[in-house]
Amino acid sequence: MNAFDPAALECLAALADAGSFERAAQQLAITQSAVSQRLRALETGLGRLLVVRSRPLRLTEPGKVLLRYARQMQAMRADIAREIGATGGIGSHDERLPIAVNADSLATWVLPALAPVVRAGLREGYGLELIVDDQDFTHDSLREGTVLGCVSTVAEPLRGCGVTALGCMRYIAVASPGFVAQAMPQGLDRGNFARLPWLVFNRKDDMHATWVGQAFGVQGARLMERHVPSTEAHARAASMGWRSRAWATAGHPYQSGLPPCQIPPRQICRAAVGAPSPGAGWRCRFPSSQSCRRCTPRAYPCSTRCLGSHAGARQ
Repeated sequence: MNAFDPAALECLAALADAGSFERAAQQLAITQSAVSQRLRALETGLGRLLVVRSRPLRLTEPGKVLLRYARQMQAMRADIAREIGATGGIGSHDERLPIAVNADSLATWVLPALAPVVRAGLREGYGLELIVDDQDFTHDSLREGTVLGCVSTVAEPLRGCGVTALGCMRYIAVASPGFVAQAMPQGLDRGNFARLPWLVFNRKDDMHATWVGQAFGVQGARLMERHVPSTEAHARAASMGWRSRAWATAGHPYQSGLPPCQIPPRQICRAAVGAPSPGAGWRCRFPSSQSCRRCTPRAYPCSTRCLGSHAGARQ
């Protein structure tokens, strides 16, 4: 078998998507034995282990490199199918466009921005798959080839990727009036932030430490973290005044007209200190492919209206 046999590469992509041989076989409409044989032939031809047989399956570093190649093949094949008007074979299955976004963007501006893409997909036979991760880590999924594009705050572009600046999200510190009255009647300051509990999304989330560092000029701030891994629940917990989890940062897009994370204003108190505004950028693995172009142009105008546009775009 050719080391870069398209059928074997399709199996590798299906394994990365499905996470198991059984689901990959179902996705490809072949037997599990056929999936195993194609993967084994691919690994033998390259002389590299590509997939770790765990639950769920995970790709080795060589496997991730090859997955990027497989994604490019899929994008090229979809472009060819559309250009020649294929109705079967390479154009017979629905195209999936996986993109990675952070939870705060998903809870605020992403869905309106992607609405035109979804409507176009219903007409043209493709669909979006949204994968949620921290804004500083979404580019890892793009690097590994598991997504076609991502919203990221990482400034360094990946090789071969197009980059479009989207704008900023503004973050402010919020707490319920009851918590403020009980725990910090004089307000939040350099002397009490370390003694107060902070609602944090998860262990990847360093927004609060960054916020404290910029607001109070503190390096390596250590916070009393309480994890609530949901943007909506995070905001609701703050507005409910959870005594042990009542101080949080909340983000919302510029020009959206929404209160932070849609918390009713009477249920929050805002900190009268500055806040960082992380810049968001759209990155696409194959900028020349129709799959990537159909996402970026349609999503970009709405996202910039919501976020407050940065100037320009770069490749």
